[in-house]
Amino acid sequence: ADAGEVLARKPKRRAEWVQKRLKEELISPGSYRDLVYEVLTRKEGRAFVSDLGLGDALRVYSAVCAALQAFTSRQQRVLQGDGFALRRLHDEAKAASSVDKAAPIAARPQAVSVSPVRREPRSTKGVVLEVKLAASGPRLRPQAASLD
Repeated sequence: ADAGEVLARKPKRRAEWVQKRLKEELISPGSYRDLVYEVLTRKEGRAFVSDLGLGDALRVYSAVCAALQAFTSRQQRVLQGDGFALRRLHDEAKAASSVDKAAPIAARPQAVSVSPVRREPRSTKGVVLEVKLAASGPRLRPQAASLD
C-alpha cells in the first residue's frame, strides 16, 4: 500500500490501518515508519484527518504518542508539534472538555425551541436539557424531568 491508497479509504478504515501499522512498527521497527508518517502528515490531496470522527482521531493520536519512539527524532518533532492536525484536535477536545466541566450549569448554553406553527417559544416546563459536547459543538437533547 502507498500513502495515496491509504488516504483514499473511508475515515474509519484509515484510522484502523494506522493503528494496526503502529502496532506492527513496535514489533518490527522500521517496516512501516515512513509510510505511516507520510499518511499522517501529507497535506496535498486528501488529508488523513478529513472526515475523521473525533473519537477515531483521539484514538489514533494516542496510538501515535504510544509509538513515538518508533519514529526518527525529526518525525517525532513534527508529530508532537503544534502544526500536527491530530494534536490540534486532541488539544481542542481536551480544552472543550475542561471548559464544559468547569462551567456552572447556569452558564451552559440553553436552547429555546420555536413552534413551527405559532412562531413562539415552546414551553420547556418539565423538560431538562442535557448538554452533550460533539465535534461540531454543543448538542442539546431534551429529556423528561422527574417530578420526585
